[in-house]
Amino acid sequence: MLKHSITEKDLLQHEASKLQENLALNEQTVYNFLADAQQLERAKQFHLNETFALNYINSYGVKGINILTYDHSVLKFWSSYKAIPPNLDKVKEGSSFLQLSNGWYEAIKKTEGSYTIIFLIDVKNQFSIQNRYLKNGIVNSLSSSNSLALASFMDEQVNGIMNLDGKLLFEVKLKPNYTESVYSTIQIWLWVVGLFSFSLFVNSFCARLAKRGYLVPATLLLLTFFLGVRITDLEYGWYNHQFTLEIFSPSIYAESFFLPSLGDFLLNVLAITWVVLFIYTYKDSYRLPQWMVRSKIAGLFFHFVLLLLFSGIAFFDE
Repeated sequence: MLKHSITEKDLLQHEASKLQENLALNEQTVYNFLADAQQLERAKQFHLNETFALNYINSYGVKGINILTYDHSVLKFWSSYKAIPPNLDKVKEGSSFLQLSNGWYEAIKKTEGSYTIIFLIDVKNQFSIQNRYLKNGIVNSLSSSNSLALASFMDEQVNGIMNLDGKLLFEVKLKPNYTESVYSTIQIWLWVVGLFSFSLFVNSFCARLAKRGYLVPATLLLLTFFLGVRITDLEYGWYNHQFTLEIFSPSIYAESFFLPSLGDFLLNVLAITWVVLFIYTYKDSYRLPQWMVRSKIAGLFFHFVLLLLFSGIAFFDE
């Protein structure tokens, strides 16, 4: 219902306006740099002074603003190897939209005497190989919703992105299979509240069983519930694939099937903590059968089973 509460046109305008705002901030950062005579003199010395160069990379590189400096059309310095125009003369003076082999960039060129400076602002990645770590699309620093794509002349519903001079740079459209909306935060919290409420219901039912003397079945039921929820989510992604949250991105953290992302790791910790807390609450009520307590062989077998269980968890987690 939430996804259909607004039109695609409204959503396109909303997402495009955020991209426009973020791109304008990066543009203004570049023009502030160009307006500072001291910064320009330092830029001319980047290839000679590593301190100046590292300061620039640490301050601007993280924002997706790369710089290339030329002297007499000879490349002297580049802050990133991923984007270098093959022909300096084909880059227009001022602001323009540029396609290179690995992506699309807004290029801002300034020539001063024999020196030329080109700023490349990341707009869209275009990797030759794609996997769950390398994905083509508009960079997250401009649009974190992953709902926009560059439009072509054949697309009808588009929104133009301008530079600070009001010149059209490129147009964007909504992805045909987008899942985000302006109400995505509400959707996430509805999922969280729903899962938490259902977990409370199962926990209350198990607590009632435990108070009636069925402690082991209650514990096994609660364990089975959380185990089923986590394994089905890991296998089919019915929860973490509903939203394009960075915390579920394997590019941040990925270890194994049971720990494919940082978000899944935290959900696993939450599920284990819940079960352990339930066991701790009724710790004084757990009793082994007397025949097991009196039998040395039964005790050894019980410890052997626990050893196999923890060894199996460790093995499959690898």
